[in-house]
Amino acid sequence: MLNVVTGYGHNAGAALSSHPDVDKLTFTGSTPVGKMIGKAAMDTMTRVTLELGGKSPTIVLDDADLGVAAQGAANAIFFNHGQVCCAGSRLYVQRKHYDSLVADITSIAEKITLGNGLDPNVQMGPLVSARQQERVLGYIEQGRRDGAIITTGGEKAGPGYFVKPTVVAGVDQHSPLVQEEIFGPVLVALPFGGYKQSGLGHEMGAEVIHHYTEVKSVLMSV
Repeated sequence: MLNVVTGYGHNAGAALSSHPDVDKLTFTGSTPVGKMIGKAAMDTMTRVTLELGGKSPTIVLDDADLGVAAQGAANAIFFNHGQVCCAGSRLYVQRKHYDSLVADITSIAEKITLGNGLDPNVQMGPLVSARQQERVLGYIEQGRRDGAIITTGGEKAGPGYFVKPTVVAGVDQHSPLVQEEIFGPVLVALPFGGYKQSGLGHEMGAEVIHHYTEVKSVLMSV
């Protein structure tokens, strides 16, 4: 049986997080809300998996295969329109490869087809809402104000809540674009010479099964 309980987090979510009859909680969302759920679950010792916000880096060293690196970096940020907690939203590249790799990723981004996600010819669907679209565009605009270079994208597309795949270069390390999760198709590239607050546990792959099981006893025979 599957029960779907709708409601806001401070009502429905809070009740589920603290209810003693709930055996397992899993949450995907922001780090502050994840901390609240974790604290509530601790009172009843309920198992919990938290897939929270992140700012995962993709790092390209000087001996990398640059063709593979460019495609991998593009996939890491543009998959699911960047709406992935572990999206590779920061790109750090050895300085001697920086310009060429940014150019290659820019070229990949410009060829991505936006549209209805049910269309097999479409590579990228929309963002989840108009509010999220404006939030992503707000980060891009802040980058422009701070002097960043938008090598491609940086604007909305439509109809729908689309933002063109965007590559941002020349960003200061302390910029909000580098420090904060954008949750959209925006790659921030920097040259250079999910642990801790990004979450707890796993939500994909075979590893996730272990969070829903418990060993009751072990019998060994020799």
